[in-house]
Amino acid sequence: EAERNRAADERRKQEIELNNLADSTVYAAEKALRDYGAKIDSALKSSIEKQIEAVKKAREGRDQGQIRSAVEELQRSVQQIGASMYGQPNVGGTPNQEPDGRRKE
Repeated sequence: EAERNRAADERRKQEIELNNLADSTVYAAEKALRDYGAKIDSALKSSIEKQIEAVKKAREGRDQGQIRSAVEELQRSVQQIGASMYGQPNVGGTPNQEPDGRRKE
């Protein structure tokens, strides 16, 4: 019985952590839209708004896989806000590189 309860407790803990991640991701996305919405591409803004709603809807459904997928998609889009704000064509690039990969001198 203790083993069964332990497994149930672990599942519940994972659900809570994922729901907390969903909440914090939605909060961060909404804040980013408030702070930078006027400065970003309208298509990106619209996409993020739809993804926020998708996360909220997934939370209502309680399907952990669907929540995780929606959160990951929203996180990727929110990262694009930062990239567009700082004019970074490639988020993974280094500050001393040209867009074609050559080193700046």
